[in-house]
This record gives sequence, C-alpha cells and structure tokens, in this order.
Amino acid sequence: MCWKNLTLGALAIFYSEVAQSQTINLISGSYSAATATGSGAGGNASLSYTAPAGTDRMLIFAMSIERDHKPNPTGDNWANPAVLGGSTPTVTLAGTSLTLIGWSIAYWANAPVSETTTNISTELIIYGLPEASIPSGSNTFTITGNFNNPANAGDESVFAAMTFENVSSASNQAHNSCGSCTSLSTSAVDPLSIHNAIVSIASIGSPRTYTEGSGYTQIGTTTVANANGTYTSASLSEKDGSGIGAQYINGTSSTQTSPYTLSGSTNLFGTSQMVLRMVATSTLPVEFNAFDAYKNDEGIEVVWSTAAEINSDLFIVERSKDGEHFDSIATHKGKGNKATLSQYKFIDKHAPKGHVYYRIKEVDIDGKLSYYNTKSVYVEEEIAALSVFPNPCESCQSFSVNANRNNINQILIKDQFGKDVADEVFVSYTPGSAMKIDFPNVLSAGVYYVTIQTNDELITEKLIVK
Repeated sequence: MCWKNLTLGALAIFYSEVAQSQTINLISGSYSAATATGSGAGGNASLSYTAPAGTDRMLIFAMSIERDHKPNPTGDNWANPAVLGGSTPTVTLAGTSLTLIGWSIAYWANAPVSETTTNISTELIIYGLPEASIPSGSNTFTITGNFNNPANAGDESVFAAMTFENVSSASNQAHNSCGSCTSLSTSAVDPLSIHNAIVSIASIGSPRTYTEGSGYTQIGTTTVANANGTYTSASLSEKDGSGIGAQYINGTSSTQTSPYTLSGSTNLFGTSQMVLRMVATSTLPVEFNAFDAYKNDEGIEVVWSTAAEINSDLFIVERSKDGEHFDSIATHKGKGNKATLSQYKFIDKHAPKGHVYYRIKEVDIDGKLSYYNTKSVYVEEEIAALSVFPNPCESCQSFSVNANRNNINQILIKDQFGKDVADEVFVSYTPGSAMKIDFPNVLSAGVYYVTIQTNDELITEKLIVK
C-alpha cells in the first residue's frame, strides 16, 4: 500500500483597507458532528451558527469528511475531488456562497488513486466569508455537490465554524498530512505583524481529540465515533469515526510552527492540517501573495508576488548566513498603487555555501518599512544527487523523481513564479528509490521547479514541460 497526499497551494482571499491597525481576536467558535446510523446513511453533520457582532469580521468554516470506499469493488462512496478532475463541495450560509481557501486530502490505497483502489479517505476543506457577506441571526450551513453520498459504508463528517474580528485578509500558508501518526506540525509561518494571527485547523479519520501546541489558544476540538459499517483493513476501519481541532496564536511577530498532539495510538489514519495567516485591518502598503527562494541552473532564484500595492516604493532583497543579520543584495521598484497581481524575480548568482536565508523588505513612499517572511535554501559544495525524468517532459501528466535520499519529508512542485502546483500526488515511494508523480491533467507548457525537502536540506531541479 502507499499513502497519497493531495493539497491545494496557498490561496489569498479578501482584501480591505481600514484606517488603523487592530489586533485580531477570536469572538466565537461552534462545532457539530454526525455519524451514519445504518447501511447507506450519509453521516452528514448539520451546523446552525450565529456569527457574533464584531468589527471587520472573518468567518471560517471547516469540514472534516471521512469516506469509506470498500468493500464495494467499484469504490463505494467515491467522491472524486477537484484535484483528480472532480469538484469541491459548495457551501452556502443564508444563500451566500463561501470562498474556498484550501483543502488537504489523504488516501489509503493499493495503487495510484482511483475509485477502484482507494480503501479509505479523509478530507479537510476550509472556506471563508468576509465581513460584508456575513448574515445576521442563526443560519444553517448548506453543503451541495460533491459530498457524502455512500451506498453501503458508514461515514462520518464534522463541521466547525469560527469568527474572528479586525481581519482584512485570510490565506492558506502551510499544510501537513500523515498516514499514521500521533502528532504533526507544519513548517514555520510568519505572522508578518504582531497584530496578525495564525490559525491552524486539523482533522483525522478516527475519533481522537487534539491537544494544541505551546503558545496557542485552543478554539475547540470534537470527535464523532461510529459503530456502523463493515469494512476493515489492517488497522483501518470504517467503524472508527472522525475528529477536528482548531487553534490560534496572536500577539507575536515571530515565525511559528503549528504543532498538534493526538490522543490514542491506534487506528490513526488520514491526519491533515492547514494553517491560515490572518492579516489585521490596517492601511497595508502591500498585500503579499507569494514568496519563495530555490536553486536553479543560474543560482538562487528569489521570486515574490503582490496581490495589491498602496504607495509602495521599493522591494529590497536581503540575504543572511545566520537568519538574523541581513544584507541588501538587490532592489526592485514597486508599482506604487496597483490593485492587481504583480510578480517580481531576482537571481542571486553569488550565494555562499551552506544554509542561506532570504527575505523581502518593502519600503513605502513615506519611508515606512515592512518585511515578508524568511526563506532558507541550502547550497551544497557538490551538485546534489537529484534527477527528474523524463526532462524535458512532453504532454506531461507524470514524471519520476530520484533524490537518492532516505529521509524525504516533502516534495514541492512550483511554477517559475514560485506558486505551488495545485495537483501533487505521491505514488509508490520507497525510501532511497524513485517516486512517481501523477497529475489528473496534462501540465501546461513552461518551467517548473521540483524541490525535495529532507530533515536538513532542500534540493531543487528544473523541469521543462513542452
């Protein structure tokens, strides 16, 4: 068997301009759980929610869905997700559609994911609704489209809703998933400002509760157990259940990992986590969309993009060897005032060996400064043993990666502007050997960068798609 992990890359939503910075506060959280009651039951939760009063609110809605696809030989309750060519559910509240922020999906299967091979899957899907669209009074979330529609299995779902105030934007910043574990943690996320907040939501295909990480405030955790269904395979069972947990941290400007610990040590399947950055209301000079740094044939390529710029003057690329003391190495002129996407790039052809850190400093027209994230790249003395094949890739829907590493944590696939490729599937991986990457659709022609992340290094290779 092999474990599949499909994730949606960072997606920023909602931007507004307000006169004064305010610290983001959690003002309400609510949960609902449901389980199947017999053969063919959907196990769908129902959640009615009243968004509390507040200023510049952001409503977040999360769904944790556990689906069982066996023993039906055609894949019982196979709900084809968007990343495999299907679609995500539509969520409305009082007739208003919520905006999809991102999702993380974990499968347990015997072969590349399909409706005939998948045994059990869990999905974590997160939506948002900004201040202007939040209805008053008690309303019920309505889910339509690609959702729980089982024929024979007992499935579960858990919903969570929460509202924050003093929020101008919310974006998906990080994710992590595991097939079988009792804890998980994402890479560090930069809040950018002490007024901002980091919000983390996690789900699991088993009735286990989450304990929040140090420094975080728990928004809530809830589980649902299930005594129905008949399918079992090794430690996996459709009789298990599901769970969801959420936590947040504010009042800090330092980068934060987002750790969780799970209760219990058996039947843990499909644990997924997504981390959102919420930006406080303010007259932000720049709304950053993405930032990354990686090796290519010319050196270290630093790319970033902005969703909007207000009175922006300069972007300064800074480099450091210790992550604390930075030097300016390049300058790009800002767009001044622009409400659409802008993209920037710089190639560092003289990066030192070892760990190198990069960050972007933005200078406003009136001289005010702001910083965006810090990225680390490992520059080796020798060329890393990483190959991508076929390369170039024609009519490319799959390729293989051989990194000659035994401690691979993640494979990242980005386009030439540093944006995550939305569809990534990890298939048939044995430590120390090649990993085959399959996509539901043929990749668009262009330049991509495949990065292997291990315990202590990042290795990147360029992929040409024709």
